[in-house]
Amino acid sequence: MLELPRHIFDFNLALAERLAEGIEENELDLQPIANVNPPRWILGHLAIGADFIPQQLGQSGILEESWLKNFGPGSTAGQYSHEVPDKPELLQTLNRCHANAVKALDAVEGPELARVRSGEMLEDAFPTAGTMIAHLMTSHYAFHLGQLSAWRRMTGRTPLF
Repeated sequence: MLELPRHIFDFNLALAERLAEGIEENELDLQPIANVNPPRWILGHLAIGADFIPQQLGQSGILEESWLKNFGPGSTAGQYSHEVPDKPELLQTLNRCHANAVKALDAVEGPELARVRSGEMLEDAFPTAGTMIAHLMTSHYAFHLGQLSAWRRMTGRTPLF
């Protein structure tokens, strides 16, 4: 069921890595204009999104609570309550969360994807575990990659495409 979103999920990870190329450590929190999400927050938030996938299937995520506080829903870019990861750790963690999500998806069966999400974030738009997972793998990821692409242009970098 998730074969096509899985392909996009893998593509999105590769695109995130390409968009992060050339961004220096001292630029990770740069906001060229007010309220623009900087690279550190975007990459950390994408790791949170990938980590949320196995949780939708009743499995455990791998991130510490500090990641959720710094980069999760409701967090504010640049206002971190815990020590923040450097660029290598951000990218390594994003890859680890991606691999853990893929492992969880490889073990999933249809009924688990059809589980109705009740009382959860975005339940109206994504009423089942499968629809939320597809969103996290595709539209959520792409939305934030668009922010990173825009940030790159605001800082004078050339577009990837």
